[in-house]
Amino acid sequence: MVKKASTISGRKQKIIDLIDEQIAVLDSKLAKYQPLFDERSTLLKSRAMLMNEKGGTGKGVTTGQVRDVFEKLESASLSAPQIADELGMNQSTVRSHLSRHAGVHYEKGDDGTWSLLEEDEEEE
Repeated sequence: MVKKASTISGRKQKIIDLIDEQIAVLDSKLAKYQPLFDERSTLLKSRAMLMNEKGGTGKGVTTGQVRDVFEKLESASLSAPQIADELGMNQSTVRSHLSRHAGVHYEKGDDGTWSLLEEDEEEE
């Protein structure tokens, strides 16, 4: 039960109490599924780690978006704003992703454009 505040009227408090009761009912019904939610979260985090991403389910770049960035950079060198505009992504998210993986997957040119880092061919 929510503690009454001096600014909440009696009518609003009754509505808040009803909402809290419904939330409690839903929470009790969903509690049996919590282990599945936890397992899903663990699997998503493991997948993100294997894909060398930071927080695949967070605010960062999703696996699909990483693929999209790779595909864009396979055809041409682009700036972070160009990539973001073409993919409908947030510019700071794209810039952060590119910078985080600079030297591993991407390289930044003197003109401010990004390209895929070419893999070194193994010497025989």
